Amino acid sequence: MPMPGLAAVFLSGRGCARRSELVEAGFTPHAISSMVRSGEIERVRIGWYVPRSADPMLRQAVRVGGRLACVSAAGHIGLWVPEGSALHVAVARNASRFRSPSAHPLPLSQSAASAGVDLHWLSTPGTRCEGVSSLRECLAEVVDCQPVELAVAVVDSALNLAAITTAGLHELLSSTTRGRAVLGLVDGRAESGIESIARVRLRRAGIRAHVQVVAAPGIRVDLLIDGWLVIELDGSRFHSGPAEFEADRARDAVLATWAYRTLHFSYRQVMDDWDFVYSTILAVRSQGAPAGRRPV
Repeated sequence: MPMPGLAAVFLSGRGCARRSELVEAGFTPHAISSMVRSGEIERVRIGWYVPRSADPMLRQAVRVGGRLACVSAAGHIGLWVPEGSALHVAVARNASRFRSPSAHPLPLSQSAASAGVDLHWLSTPGTRCEGVSSLRECLAEVVDCQPVELAVAVVDSALNLAAITTAGLHELLSSTTRGRAVLGLVDGRAESGIESIARVRLRRAGIRAHVQVVAAPGIRVDLLIDGWLVIELDGSRFHSGPAEFEADRARDAVLATWAYRTLHFSYRQVMDDWDFVYSTILAVRSQGAPAGRRPV
């Protein structure tokens, strides 16, 4: 049987490999040591290795003694995640001797949270090295760990990117109370996490916000309330450049000619100052629809 390449070994382990797995794949101890010296692979924990190109957060998770999980895995996969999340690491039920994510000779403190690490205990013992949770594992971890509105935002992202089907999502989440709560709120049309979070919060307040509505020829808006109040959620990633700024002003002008009122809110306002966002929406809504546009 031909020896699998190094890339195949790390692919099988979702980004990491134990020394025994490298040896099983045909790499001699001398070859492993040579690859470490050359920088082709890195030993991040005794007997645990990652390739030189490994994601820094994956490297940290393996150094702790587990795999990248929950929102950390979601971000690694390419899904929307909130900024500034702790490092989430899934560890086997028989795992021990956890290490600091930033310096592998040092033990993790008694309180993992104080080191910025959120541990997820798996129900099964560890049998091999896995660098990151699979998509299905990651979504299940997010739903189990995160507040419902954040879980909805991550799941919306997975649906929007066609990373999972609606049927697959129901199969994954419908057996738990938290999973069913998330399923009742998801909408794969949402194009950003703050859009999902704002929608869920408004729904809980009894306000229905329609998602990604074509409000005028060639113009699709994030959320539409009562048929006339446009809510645009401006993440800095897509709205920070001069061209984006100009395009947003042009959109607002066109929407005004169609008798819409438009409110813009930033990521930070939605995440950290929701009271301001909500009270502003209520105040504008109380003024009624602009002349020329009937409320829906």
